[in-house]
Amino acid sequence: MILKDLISIIEDFAPLSAQEKYDNAGLIVGDDNEDIDSALLCVDITEDVIDEAIRKGCGVIIAHHPIIFSPIKTITNKSYIDRVIVKAIKNSIALYACHTNLDSVHGGMSWRLAEELSIKNCQLLEGDINSMRGFGIVGELECEMDVLEFLETVKSTLNIGAIRYSDLCHTKIRKIALCTGSGGSLQESAINSGAELYLSADFKYNNYLDAKSRIIIADIGHFESEYCVIDLLFDIIRKKISTFVVHKSEETKNPINYLV
Repeated sequence: MILKDLISIIEDFAPLSAQEKYDNAGLIVGDDNEDIDSALLCVDITEDVIDEAIRKGCGVIIAHHPIIFSPIKTITNKSYIDRVIVKAIKNSIALYACHTNLDSVHGGMSWRLAEELSIKNCQLLEGDINSMRGFGIVGELECEMDVLEFLETVKSTLNIGAIRYSDLCHTKIRKIALCTGSGGSLQESAINSGAELYLSADFKYNNYLDAKSRIIIADIGHFESEYCVIDLLFDIIRKKISTFVVHKSEETKNPINYLV
């Protein structure tokens, strides 16, 4: 397959025009006219992931997070970013990122996570309802649940090492808001939606203070909330082409460890 044809499949679902201004989604390293035999899907492009791509003969790595986010002035051997870029170029492996464009489109990251957690009747949490582009969703469980029982289910389903949560101002919950990645800025929207619980990641200390008596916030971890990107991208590609080889990375791992 020609790389640009694979890219067009992804961007038909999550166009680059849907990314935030600060983002760097799209083709980061490589020639989109190259013929590739297979692709590797991951959350972050690390040294372990690039070595995995070399072992499996993948012509492109498709990640959620762009490996180049801020401008770089030199490429040496001092950071993992430098080493990955050099190794990718030497081995003719293209690097592509599908980041906030995949977060913001209908059916994207938050929608996928809601599906994994059996949250139904989802609506956009914040954004343009007409275009259905924005961030986060709000939906409902099939029936009311004890809040700690639900969090235990989330922990088990997503293989989370630990969940940080605010005061339990509700004992039973049904309406839930969620946003994959860093969703602290959407907390007021979650409160205004009428949700009893808001699932996201990277909450700051003041988020927990602001939540008191208004909503329960639960930090499920940045990586854990976004691991669903691998299955989401796999399905996007598979629906269009069933014969092209797509690998789900076995080396994409959470850089954060937990002592439990």
